Amino acid sequence: GIPGIFAAGNVLHVHDLVDYVSEEAAAAGRAAAAYVAAGCRDAERHEIPIAFEEGPQYTVPETVDPAYIQNHLTIRYRVGGVMKNRAVKVFLDDDAVLTRKRKIMAPGEMEEVLITKAMLDAHPNLQKITIKVEEG
Repeated sequence: GIPGIFAAGNVLHVHDLVDYVSEEAAAAGRAAAAYVAAGCRDAERHEIPIAFEEGPQYTVPETVDPAYIQNHLTIRYRVGGVMKNRAVKVFLDDDAVLTRKRKIMAPGEMEEVLITKAMLDAHPNLQKITIKVEEG
Protein backbone atom coordinates (compact mmCIF):
# COMPACT_ATOMS: atom_id res chain seq x y z
CA GLY A 1 0.00 0.00 0.00
CA ILE A 2 3.02 2.33 0.02
CA PRO A 3 4.18 3.61 -3.38
CA GLY A 4 7.59 2.22 -4.27
CA ILE A 5 7.52 -0.61 -1.71
CA PHE A 6 7.28 -4.10 -3.21
CA ALA A 7 7.01 -7.23 -1.07
CA ALA A 8 6.87 -10.95 -1.68
CA GLY A 9 7.14 -14.26 0.11
CA ASN A 10 6.60 -14.79 3.82
CA VAL A 11 6.65 -11.07 4.53
CA LEU A 12 3.14 -11.07 3.00
CA HIS A 13 1.86 -14.34 4.44
CA VAL A 14 3.18 -17.80 5.26
CA HIS A 15 3.50 -19.94 2.15
CA ASP A 16 3.19 -23.69 2.05
CA LEU A 17 5.41 -24.06 -1.04
CA VAL A 18 8.69 -22.28 -1.81
CA ASP A 19 7.61 -22.23 -5.46
CA TYR A 20 4.93 -19.68 -4.55
CA VAL A 21 7.55 -17.51 -2.84
CA SER A 22 9.67 -17.58 -6.00
CA GLU A 23 6.70 -16.76 -8.25
CA GLU A 24 5.62 -13.85 -6.04
CA ALA A 25 9.19 -12.53 -5.90
CA ALA A 26 9.40 -12.55 -9.70
CA ALA A 27 6.04 -10.73 -9.93
CA ALA A 28 7.19 -8.14 -7.37
CA GLY A 29 10.38 -7.63 -9.37
CA ARG A 30 8.41 -7.06 -12.58
CA ALA A 31 6.14 -4.60 -10.77
CA ALA A 32 9.12 -2.73 -9.33
CA ALA A 33 10.73 -2.49 -12.78
CA ALA A 34 7.48 -1.17 -14.30
CA TYR A 35 7.21 1.36 -11.46
CA VAL A 36 10.73 2.65 -12.09
CA ALA A 37 10.17 2.68 -15.88
CA ALA A 38 7.08 4.85 -15.30
CA GLY A 39 9.20 7.38 -13.42
CA CYS A 40 8.12 6.15 -9.98
CA ARG A 41 4.61 7.49 -10.47
CA ASP A 42 1.37 5.75 -9.57
CA ALA A 43 -0.92 8.57 -10.77
CA GLU A 44 -2.02 6.66 -13.89
CA ARG A 45 -2.66 3.39 -12.08
CA HIS A 46 -6.14 1.93 -11.98
CA GLU A 47 -6.08 -0.38 -8.96
CA ILE A 48 -8.98 -2.81 -8.84
CA PRO A 49 -9.83 -4.43 -5.49
CA ILE A 50 -9.98 -8.20 -5.18
CA ALA A 51 -12.87 -9.09 -2.89
CA PHE A 52 -13.88 -12.47 -1.49
CA GLU A 53 -17.03 -14.09 -0.15
CA GLU A 54 -17.89 -17.32 1.64
CA GLY A 55 -14.55 -18.93 2.27
CA PRO A 56 -11.33 -17.05 1.51
CA GLN A 57 -9.86 -15.09 4.40
CA TYR A 58 -7.62 -12.88 2.24
CA THR A 59 -6.08 -12.74 -1.23
CA VAL A 60 -2.61 -12.06 -2.57
CA PRO A 61 -2.60 -9.65 -4.24
CA GLU A 62 -5.30 -7.47 -2.67
CA THR A 63 -5.55 -5.19 -5.70
CA VAL A 64 -4.41 -5.31 -9.30
CA ASP A 65 -3.98 -2.95 -12.25
CA PRO A 66 -4.90 -4.91 -15.42
CA ALA A 67 -2.57 -2.70 -17.48
CA TYR A 68 0.39 -4.39 -15.78
CA ILE A 69 -0.76 -7.99 -16.36
CA GLN A 70 1.20 -9.64 -19.17
CA ASN A 71 -0.27 -13.15 -19.63
CA HIS A 72 -2.32 -14.01 -16.59
CA LEU A 73 -2.99 -13.02 -13.01
CA THR A 74 -2.51 -15.59 -10.26
CA ILE A 75 -4.59 -14.90 -7.17
CA ARG A 76 -3.77 -16.98 -4.09
CA TYR A 77 -5.91 -17.30 -0.99
CA ARG A 78 -6.54 -19.42 2.09
CA VAL A 79 -9.90 -20.55 3.38
CA GLY A 80 -10.88 -20.13 7.02
CA GLY A 81 -11.84 -23.73 7.67
CA VAL A 82 -12.06 -27.15 6.05
CA MET A 83 -14.48 -27.00 3.14
CA LYS A 84 -15.69 -30.01 1.14
CA ASN A 85 -17.40 -30.25 -2.25
CA ARG A 86 -17.31 -26.59 -3.16
CA ALA A 87 -17.26 -24.50 -6.30
CA VAL A 88 -14.87 -21.57 -6.47
CA LYS A 89 -16.20 -18.84 -8.75
CA VAL A 90 -14.41 -15.78 -10.05
CA PHE A 91 -16.43 -12.73 -11.03
CA LEU A 92 -15.21 -9.73 -13.00
CA ASP A 93 -17.75 -7.20 -11.78
CA ASP A 94 -20.98 -9.25 -12.06
CA ASP A 95 -19.76 -11.56 -14.84
CA ALA A 96 -18.80 -15.10 -13.72
CA VAL A 97 -15.69 -15.91 -15.77
CA LEU A 98 -14.36 -19.00 -14.03
CA THR A 99 -15.66 -21.92 -11.96
CA ARG A 100 -13.46 -24.59 -10.35
CA LYS A 101 -14.79 -27.59 -8.45
CA ARG A 102 -12.84 -28.43 -5.28
CA LYS A 103 -13.38 -31.67 -3.35
CA ILE A 104 -11.60 -30.32 -0.29
CA MET A 105 -9.94 -27.10 0.77
CA ALA A 106 -8.15 -26.56 4.10
CA PRO A 107 -6.56 -23.54 5.79
CA GLY A 108 -3.11 -25.16 5.72
CA GLU A 109 -2.92 -25.13 1.92
CA MET A 110 -2.86 -22.20 -0.45
CA GLU A 111 -5.52 -22.18 -3.13
CA GLU A 112 -5.18 -20.27 -6.38
CA VAL A 113 -7.13 -19.13 -9.41
CA LEU A 114 -5.74 -17.81 -12.69
CA ILE A 115 -7.37 -15.02 -14.61
CA THR A 116 -6.13 -14.60 -18.16
CA LYS A 117 -5.21 -11.31 -19.79
CA ALA A 118 -7.98 -11.99 -22.33
CA MET A 119 -10.56 -12.18 -19.51
CA LEU A 120 -9.36 -8.86 -18.14
CA ASP A 121 -9.24 -7.25 -21.59
CA ALA A 122 -12.88 -8.30 -22.16
CA HIS A 123 -13.83 -6.08 -19.17
CA PRO A 124 -12.23 -2.69 -19.98
CA ASN A 125 -14.20 -0.82 -17.29
CA LEU A 126 -13.61 -3.41 -14.57
CA GLN A 127 -14.28 -2.16 -11.05
CA LYS A 128 -14.01 -5.30 -8.89
CA ILE A 129 -12.76 -8.89 -8.95
CA THR A 130 -14.57 -11.26 -6.57
CA ILE A 131 -13.70 -14.80 -5.51
CA LYS A 132 -16.68 -16.64 -4.08
CA VAL A 133 -16.91 -20.16 -2.66
CA GLU A 134 -20.29 -21.87 -2.96
CA GLU A 135 -21.74 -25.27 -2.21
CA GLY A 136 -20.59 -27.32 -5.13
